Amino acid sequence: STCRTSTMATRMAAKSGGDAKAEMARRTSNRSRRDGGPGWKPMGTRKGSMVPRDYLCNDGGPPRWFCPLVKKREEKTRPLMLFLPGLDGTGQMIAPQAENLADQFEVWAMAVPQDSKANFQELVDMAVDTVRKEAEGSPPERPVYLVGDSFGAVVAIEVAYRLPKHVQRLVLVNPATSASRTPWTQWGGLFPLLPSEVYEALPYAIAPVLANPLRVAETLSGETLSPFDAANALVEMLALAPALTELFPQDVLKHRLQVLNEGVEMAEPHIRELKQRVLVVAADEDRLLPSVEEGERLRRKLRTARVEKVQGASHALLAEKRVNLMRIIEKASFYIEQRGLTSPSRDPKGPRGLKQLTVDMPTEAERRQALEGGVDNLRRLTSPIYLSTTPEGNVVKGLRGIPDKRPLLFVGNHTLWALDMGMMIEHFLSERKMLLRGLAHPALFAQSGPESGGVSNVFSQFGAVQVSGRNLHRLLEAEEAVLLFPGGVREALKGRGEEYKLFWPQNAEFVRMAAKFDATIIPFAAVGGDEIFEILLDSKDVLNLPIIGDSLRERIKNLPNARSAAMSRQEENFASPLIAPRVPPRFYFLYGKPVDMSDVDPNDKGACDRIYMNIQTEIYRSFDYLLSKRKTDPYADLAPRLVYEAPSQFKQQAPTFSL
Repeated sequence: STCRTSTMATRMAAKSGGDAKAEMARRTSNRSRRDGGPGWKPMGTRKGSMVPRDYLCNDGGPPRWFCPLVKKREEKTRPLMLFLPGLDGTGQMIAPQAENLADQFEVWAMAVPQDSKANFQELVDMAVDTVRKEAEGSPPERPVYLVGDSFGAVVAIEVAYRLPKHVQRLVLVNPATSASRTPWTQWGGLFPLLPSEVYEALPYAIAPVLANPLRVAETLSGETLSPFDAANALVEMLALAPALTELFPQDVLKHRLQVLNEGVEMAEPHIRELKQRVLVVAADEDRLLPSVEEGERLRRKLRTARVEKVQGASHALLAEKRVNLMRIIEKASFYIEQRGLTSPSRDPKGPRGLKQLTVDMPTEAERRQALEGGVDNLRRLTSPIYLSTTPEGNVVKGLRGIPDKRPLLFVGNHTLWALDMGMMIEHFLSERKMLLRGLAHPALFAQSGPESGGVSNVFSQFGAVQVSGRNLHRLLEAEEAVLLFPGGVREALKGRGEEYKLFWPQNAEFVRMAAKFDATIIPFAAVGGDEIFEILLDSKDVLNLPIIGDSLRERIKNLPNARSAAMSRQEENFASPLIAPRVPPRFYFLYGKPVDMSDVDPNDKGACDRIYMNIQTEIYRSFDYLLSKRKTDPYADLAPRLVYEAPSQFKQQAPTFSL
């Protein structure tokens, strides 16, 4: 095994104890590299203590990192996994999992010496320093995982919050973010005050709460036990219970409970701000923490988090032989060997050498998860047709008319409620492996309550950012494929008689921005979405309703605007019209002739204004083309489409009009 000690550890030691401590940290670092770290010995033998003295690391040194298992495969070719331990601080809980993980990850574990007085902020600082250093020294395509066990999950959340561009994925095992809502935090404060004789007997009562005795006995023996052997193993395990008091002397327990409380208080407001993908692994027989309930709470707050429940597992889930963390990660489709990045451009000064707004491409599993909801149902009902136009002006089926040259700026109409946007983004991912980076309204990213966090993460997972001139500038500079709806809320919440009308601002700013970065503008028209509902009352009529109008006006008054009133023809109105569903028509998308802006001077206002008007004219022409051709589509209506597509479970799409 190999041990690596963080440079932050030396700084912490120097700060806490001067030159003597710094020298001790240096010696600890050198010895760890030479001798293989702080006593790492994989669990799995009956002999010896469950908490060997070497694990306690009482050498006066700082917290440090070590590698439990090293494979011959080149380290930098595998994702980096950093394990953050529970309150025990030894890092030994990852031991039974190390062999399974080592083929897919380079695994590091944090060890916190028993006599360490590091507070929560110092532990986070150490982890942040290590993650930043290792991530910056790796190719940007290399993923960084944080695995936090119980208290370690609290540390992982705070580290990920501080390093959104360096950490890609979090695995939270029985997260202790629920600790403040359990009696253990109150009772735990009394344990250090108990008489020593009583405290030494405490492990016999607490051990069954921390772990399933039979499961741990099987792990220690290395095999599945017969009833007779299980009884003997349990007796042996009970003999190890006093090791808990060796691991947690009263003063150590008191300090670490304080650190836990500090951490929960600091991390809680940051949970909903996390940008990373999160997997919560929860034991359904955790008697120490309500892990299953906490997993569901985190899923609601994060929205993009997934929860994997482990049947029959205890709080010491990772120490149980039947639990295979690698299998859990794979089952949840949470493993990626390399990151797929949205931008081909690089910035040596950016985080990990990437442009500021570069994000990970959604994985196949994430796409499937999105499709399982409303997107897939809407696609089956509307059987969308995608057409594109080549640079020569020929309309072709599919997206092959879209140029490869970046950056690309797609501009088009918002249909009613923008229901078709998800289908469009998914289809580009499927056919062209291209993620359209949507510029979304700030209201979609707003937080309005303690359980409303994470809405922005759904959009962020599929590349969306808040609409602004600055973000458009950044995306085009990074050579991204950008999706913009200039009509915004006004167009998405249109009124009666406003089908297929554009409500764009007078300002042609996006044209000038595209010219600045030699982008190609793709004007597009979407037909069908404005007819999926019948508008019974316009937004203004809804606001004029007694009682309902006042209540709605109060709810929307503080929502942010996407643009200033000076840039908009009228103020944005977030009141939705009163609608009734119709029989879903077929949806059609036509991507117009690409507009190459490389020869346009962004300072030529007249030229930019003419292009702006030409783009709108092109979209209106596309409306007319699609509405006219739709009349010749034999499967434009729902009934014949279902008859054609349902027998194949919608895998074979009904044909459409000829071009």
